[in-house]
Amino acid sequence: MIADPLNGNNQVVESVGGGQQSYRAIPAIAEGTTGTLFFRFLRTGSVDTSFGLTDVDAPNDYVNSRAYVNNQNDDVLRVRDGGAFKPAGVWSKDAWQCVWIVADNAADKVTVYSQGGAYEEQTRLPEGTEQQFGFRQAVNGALDRFFWKNGATSTGRLLLDDVAVDTTGRTSRSPPATPATAPPAARPMSRCSTRSPTPRSPTSASR
Repeated sequence: MIADPLNGNNQVVESVGGGQQSYRAIPAIAEGTTGTLFFRFLRTGSVDTSFGLTDVDAPNDYVNSRAYVNNQNDDVLRVRDGGAFKPAGVWSKDAWQCVWIVADNAADKVTVYSQGGAYEEQTRLPEGTEQQFGFRQAVNGALDRFFWKNGATSTGRLLLDDVAVDTTGRTSRSPPATPATAPPAARPMSRCSTRSPTPRSPTSASR
């Protein structure tokens, strides 16, 4: 835990360097139900990272991920859609950005919202098209782990805060109320920064 660079009174989790990874148990989104994973992230440089939900008890590689988002050393926020990533939006530098991953654990589908950085208001991604995405792999059980893994080349500083889960359905208007890390749980929407750098052109990859 370190001090938030934009708010010294707040403590956040830091990850720097290629190959770093972490997971922890979270309130379970049961098979056949829909739940929401909420978190905030901030990058101060170039990062290659993935984070989201899984049903694997001790995940240690990308193939263990199920419903998740990704960045590959650029300004593009990607969402995994079955066998590949799809560009879904912008991941701004030097701004706290909020993400809601709404996981339909009956249909194995994902809906993603974001606020902060390029998004002044909460926005369903991709902006203007509102797509759903498929889990990387079908799940026959509960999504009960939060999994975060950096790629081989990730030199920038990556910060994570306010991880929380709502197991009762789609929560898209405010952060879920059940903390998945240390309390306090949900924070006000004002904690999603509104700084807006110019996005780069999206690309796809298959990590």
